[in-house]
Amino acid sequence: MRLYEYLALSQEKQWEELWDNGKHIDNYKSIDCKFVLYAIDKFFVEVELCITTDKILGKSPFEHGGRMEKYINADDPIF
Repeated sequence: MRLYEYLALSQEKQWEELWDNGKHIDNYKSIDCKFVLYAIDKFFVEVELCITTDKILGKSPFEHGGRMEKYINADDPIF
């Protein structure tokens, strides 16, 4: 599945696809929220959660770009 196919799904089907086929990649915690990164085929979905309640605040599907920067550890070797 490509990103545009995922975006064409209803919100309910997008969540189903994420929970059924998404592969957990990483977590990131900021001051007021935390993010969980999943991969589905050739794109990513970032889920934003409230730190205090663990309630889902939203999701952001993407292929590349600035959203990925917070998951890249500066101490990792560059290949």
